[in-house]
Amino acid sequence: MSSHYGNKSLLITEADLDLGEAVSVADLEIHLYDYVEMQFGESERPSLEVIGVCSQREDKSWCADHSDATPKWLHKELNWDQTLVRITAERLSLDEATASKICSDPESAGPVLKKMMFDDLRNENYGVLSRRADALSSLNSGTAPGFLGWNSFVKEEVDQAIDLRETRDPGDHGLLVEIAYHWR
Repeated sequence: MSSHYGNKSLLITEADLDLGEAVSVADLEIHLYDYVEMQFGESERPSLEVIGVCSQREDKSWCADHSDATPKWLHKELNWDQTLVRITAERLSLDEATASKICSDPESAGPVLKKMMFDDLRNENYGVLSRRADALSSLNSGTAPGFLGWNSFVKEEVDQAIDLRETRDPGDHGLLVEIAYHWR
């Protein structure tokens, strides 16, 4: 059965889930489903599916075995850093080396994006310019490079990377959750 769907990569922390215990990546699916519905409301149409999770603590990814949606960013063979770089590179139309630099030094993201945006404007590359401008604006409110803030989330067939972290404590272990909203 085919369906149209939009992928969302959600950046949260284990503390945001308030599990009170360390849970393995493979066991997080039900907790994440409940968390997403709590954040964005229950979803019958479009239907919600958790299709992958990457854990900073475990430094590995889990992807659903049976899914109608294909993960866009998360893959079993990628660790935490590789997944962050992949999302940042794709969302900001960057090469992997530049995305890696930005992920390891988020303070460098603003100047790099501003320079690239001037090139985008000169080259009339308005789609990329718009994504980079949105990401730059989100950086100013503390989101991770390449991610948008919570208020940018839409239940549409639009791929998005959203930073939902409630706190920015460096000691909190991160989770990247890839979900899909299906229109069947």
